[in-house]
Amino acid sequence: MTTYTIHTVNAFTDSEIGGNPASVICLETMPAENTLLEIAGKQASPVTAFVMPNQDDNAYGIRWFSQQKEINLCGHGTLAAASVIFSINHDIDELNFTSPFGDVKVKMEGSGLSMVFPIWKRHAIGLKRLQYGLFHSKVVDHYVTRDLILVLENEQDVVQFKPNKQQIIQSGYHAVIVTARGERSDYVLRFFAPSIGIDEDAATGSAQCSLAQYWSQKLNKSDLIVEQLSSRKGSFQIKVMEDTISIKTSTKILQAENFTF
Repeated sequence: MTTYTIHTVNAFTDSEIGGNPASVICLETMPAENTLLEIAGKQASPVTAFVMPNQDDNAYGIRWFSQQKEINLCGHGTLAAASVIFSINHDIDELNFTSPFGDVKVKMEGSGLSMVFPIWKRHAIGLKRLQYGLFHSKVVDHYVTRDLILVLENEQDVVQFKPNKQQIIQSGYHAVIVTARGERSDYVLRFFAPSIGIDEDAATGSAQCSLAQYWSQKLNKSDLIVEQLSSRKGSFQIKVMEDTISIKTSTKILQAENFTF
C-alpha cells in the first residue's frame, strides 16, 4: 500500500464553489497506467492529474485521467497541477509539462495563471453525418476538430441545449461542444463528453483549442473573453496567436488529504 497526498483544486475560477474541480497527485515515479486509472476512479473530482518531476529544471511529466480513461489534453487538470506546484515551490514562476500527447507551458501572470495550448485544425463535415438527433436548436455552423462543434444562433440556445447522452456517445467523437456569440462575453460554450465519463464538463480549457481561432476570425479580434455556461460556470481570458492560444484564468486550492492505495 502507498499513501499519496491528493490536492483538490477548482480551476477557471477563484471561487470555492465555481469552476472545474480536479485532483492533483505529485509522484516521484509514475505508476503503471492501470494503477493511475484505478486511483483516478476513486476520486470525487471528474479528472485527476498525475505529475512527476523531470530531470530538467521546472519540467514535469503529466498525465490526465477521468474516472473511466486517460485524456489526451486537459486544461483544468493542467492548471490545477501548476497551482499546486507553485504553492509548494515559491522560487519558480513558470512550468513546462510534458505528456505523451504534447507539451504545455504554464506561468504565473499577476494574480492568475496562463497556459499556452495549440490551435486544433478545423475540418468540414457533411450534414448527413450529423443526423444523430443531437439538435434541439438551430445549428448555424458546424465543424470537427478532436470534437464535434455546433455553432448555435445565440447564447440562450446554448443555455437551453438538451444533450442526448447515448447519441453523443454513438457519434464517435471525443466530445460535443455547443457555442454561440455571447451577450456579455465574446463567446459562450457548453461541453459534453459522456464517452470519457463526463456528461457535462464544468470548465474546459481544451475546448478553446477548437473554438478560439474560429471566434477570433468571426469577431476580427485576438483578445477574447469567454464564459462556459455549466451549472458551476467557468471564465477565460484568451489571446489568439498564429498557431497557439494563451489562456489566462484563476484557480482555487481547496484542500490536501492523504489517500492510501
